[in-house]
Amino acid sequence: MNSVIQGRLIICLLILFISAESLFAQRTVFSMYEYNKENGLPEELVKDVIADRQGIPYFATDNGLYALIHNEFHRVPIAEGKSSYFKAFFSLNDQSILVVSDDAIYKLISGTENARLELFIECNKGEGVPEYPKNIYQDSKNRIWIADHSNIFSYANGKLTKYKMDEKNKSDSYLRSYQFMELDQGQIMVVSQRGWFYKFNEDLNVFGEMNYEAKFLVNTLFLYKSNEFILGTSKGLMNFKYASNGDLLEEKVLDPYIVASCMVPLKRDRFLVGTWFQGLLEVSLSPNFNVYPAGGFPSFSVNNMYRDYFGCVWAASNSGIVHLETEFFSTQLLNQNTDWVRDFVTNEKGIYFLNPQSVCRVYPDYSVETVLEFDTNNSTKLGIWKDLILVGNAVGEIRCYKKNRLTYTFKVSDTDVTDIAINSSSEAWVISNYELFRLDLSDGSQSSYLKQFGGNRVVRDVEYLNKNDLVIGGANQDSYLYFYDKFNDSITNASVDTDFMKGKEFWTRDIYIDGDSIFIGTSIGLIKYFDGAVERIDLDDYTGKEISSVTKDSEGHLWLSESRGVIRKSGDELTLFTTKDGLPSKTVRIGNILVDGGGVLWVGTSNGLAYSDIKQKPKKIPKPLLYSIWDGKHILLTDSILNVSKNTTIFFNVSSLSYPQKKNQFEYCIIDEFGGVPDWLPLKTKNQIIISDLKVGDYQFKIRTKHSGNYFWSDERHLTIKVNEVWYLRWYSVVIFVLFLLAIIYLTYLTSKNRAHKRMLNLQRLIDEQTKDLKKVNEELETVNLAKDKFISIIAHDLRNPFNAIRGFSQMLLDHTSVLESEEKNEIIEMIYKSSDDTFKLLENLLDWANLQKGNMIATPESFNLRELMQKNLDVHKKLSAIKKVNIEGEFSDVFVFADQCMIDTVVRNLLSNAIKYSYPEDVIVLETEELDDMAVIRIKDHGVGMSSERIDQLFRIDAISSTNGTSDETGSGFGLMLSKEFVELNGGRIEIQSEKGKGTVFSVYIPLDK
Repeated sequence: MNSVIQGRLIICLLILFISAESLFAQRTVFSMYEYNKENGLPEELVKDVIADRQGIPYFATDNGLYALIHNEFHRVPIAEGKSSYFKAFFSLNDQSILVVSDDAIYKLISGTENARLELFIECNKGEGVPEYPKNIYQDSKNRIWIADHSNIFSYANGKLTKYKMDEKNKSDSYLRSYQFMELDQGQIMVVSQRGWFYKFNEDLNVFGEMNYEAKFLVNTLFLYKSNEFILGTSKGLMNFKYASNGDLLEEKVLDPYIVASCMVPLKRDRFLVGTWFQGLLEVSLSPNFNVYPAGGFPSFSVNNMYRDYFGCVWAASNSGIVHLETEFFSTQLLNQNTDWVRDFVTNEKGIYFLNPQSVCRVYPDYSVETVLEFDTNNSTKLGIWKDLILVGNAVGEIRCYKKNRLTYTFKVSDTDVTDIAINSSSEAWVISNYELFRLDLSDGSQSSYLKQFGGNRVVRDVEYLNKNDLVIGGANQDSYLYFYDKFNDSITNASVDTDFMKGKEFWTRDIYIDGDSIFIGTSIGLIKYFDGAVERIDLDDYTGKEISSVTKDSEGHLWLSESRGVIRKSGDELTLFTTKDGLPSKTVRIGNILVDGGGVLWVGTSNGLAYSDIKQKPKKIPKPLLYSIWDGKHILLTDSILNVSKNTTIFFNVSSLSYPQKKNQFEYCIIDEFGGVPDWLPLKTKNQIIISDLKVGDYQFKIRTKHSGNYFWSDERHLTIKVNEVWYLRWYSVVIFVLFLLAIIYLTYLTSKNRAHKRMLNLQRLIDEQTKDLKKVNEELETVNLAKDKFISIIAHDLRNPFNAIRGFSQMLLDHTSVLESEEKNEIIEMIYKSSDDTFKLLENLLDWANLQKGNMIATPESFNLRELMQKNLDVHKKLSAIKKVNIEGEFSDVFVFADQCMIDTVVRNLLSNAIKYSYPEDVIVLETEELDDMAVIRIKDHGVGMSSERIDQLFRIDAISSTNGTSDETGSGFGLMLSKEFVELNGGRIEIQSEKGKGTVFSVYIPLDK
């Protein structure tokens, strides 16, 4: 074995020896959880750890930077060619985080979805920038100090300044260089890794060496008091105290055997100290210097530590990350606390607890002294008043000790003594065999009160109501509460009959008196007696369960023991503490729970006495994170609205920003639009929620989380779920819609026919009246008839076929609905819907054109931004053109025009649809706008089939109107172009066409500008 290993073993043994000598004082008990390769950490060599303001932890490793989100590790991307060797984090005054790598300093842009690194300072690029940076510090003036392996840099107002240091300070550590601190008067001091001390001269803007001879290497520094700090050095843990001007006042070695690598505070004068090869230690500076190993810590080396918002500590080691959370209960009372605690009481001298063979006293520093020892192991109950100690046992004896000397032995029965009450030196009350006895401590006599209970053995508990009178707990529904009046030496039954007791096996377990209220732990839950009335206290899931112990603290919190552990009731909040929170056992003896005058909760269990400082406020963790798979992506849902169709199955994944995840519990509820009381459901499987079979309507989804231990429920995350009916997939809805369309079309046909007939009559009268213009009138009549015939032919041809298809498919549904498969029905319905949709679009154009011909449609011009209209049409038609694999492009500037916005929107829509129709797959359609002197121009360019000049001349003539099929056999009537032309002209504009067969078409629409 080499000398280095021998030296380390000797130091470890010395640490254990020092720790053993200090076990009489309290140490912190942690629950620990490891993050390593076994649970997904890609790289176990972790140099540092930090958590952002949201609570997301980040790990700096030898192979990249990782974030722990949704209980999964996500690598934070870095620029190509940059080093993946990360060393350290630093949280700035504004809570932003700097990250140090081997060749750069980054600012961490964190988030619950995707974190990223933003370059802050490029390193290793010359004399003026840091080379292999290591440490970062920010002072009260917001200057950022950076240490590389040799020199110091400051960064302020975007400027980097270099301070060249003496070569003797050059660090030989990959992780450590200069350690920074700021004294209470703003004096900046640094200590190099080689142990040299410097202070910064603000006037001269230089670091001046202090008169101190370096004799050690420095690994870490922690400023824990004004001008007083601890150094972790190669010669042990050292304490330095300086004056505000930087003069050394005191230097001492706290422990020569601790080679510290990092430190974080736990409480005042109490720290966790990470070491290079001695694991994790807890150091207490007062009242005496003590060292305790962190029991169960899994690593010999600790590179760095971070204490998060919840007071939990993250320790970075060479074998992963260890998460340490202070357990709510502690049991550090040496070997006297390893047995069943039969009973315990408190008085002005401290806590006394009863083991089977001894009475022990706990001092304020949590050291333990054995006060009395017995020759038997059958002790059951304890009572103390000043220097009097009463000990009851399993054979009905009560031994009375005064100043630890036996004065009397009372024999009241042959069974267990189950309760003792004493508050004076003259008398005590005891219960044995369900019988109440009064003991006279002045003469050793005793008396039974069995007759006052009608000869019934029903007594279970006794407590002093005031200095003289008693409250007595009984066994049955009609005898669970009695009052003893000392003045009259009488006992009165105060039991009140209630419905919630009927039909239940009932008995009392413990009584706690709170002013005028009496809380009673019973076999059917916690009940409260006040002013002659009794009510059962709502304890949620624990309502109706046996409560064996009751007490209350100065904050008004109720503390109860139940078969699963200890319950805290704080208002409507309930928290269960179990063995996971430090209880040595979940079995608590009847009445074995109390709060002492110092605000410490004591619990006697079957495996020892536990205690907790309940002055520590319960913490509330952030709202849970809610994820879902939407459009094939894993997305984070915030408090928003989620629209789904009926019969949609909704999947949610849930996580918390409190770690470890296994200690979080979740509850959720779904409330319909009629409201009601939330029915919270626990989440039991793999942090996943599946919701299905929601009926049509609006729902409020709520979820909350709670971390085990001293935590409240988080605020609720709300999500509105709107379940919509899929009306168009119902066959009878489609049939009704088609019939409605047919009726409209038929009425339109009749109207058009009547109008044409009336016009013919008018023309005839005109011919009769104006014989001179007969030829001209005949030509006009011929044109009108031609338009009518063309109109009717379009209706007959372009509307007849879709209606025939709709009729055919509808008839098929009506005749064969019982034999058609579901998929066949859906296919037919989709065909009906497509035919009716195409027909409806044609009908819209026909009706608009018909209204124009009747003169019922006029333009309503207004000022609007053409860019918004064009962008909307671009977005809508991009989705439609994607089906045909045609791409649409366009970028628009603000152009304000004066026209009817609805008409111009129709024109753009028709022309853009036309361009898609005659474009080939992979073609590009370009949309443009241009502002001229008094007109705005919209251009729609396609590279499709194009047109001849003859075809262009026929586009807007009713007698020549026709439509050719699109590149994918799309059909149409040609009315859209006619309608567009008339709309543009109604608004004082014009349409121009440029086209060449096989090379595409450009439609230019001119619209008046807004002047």
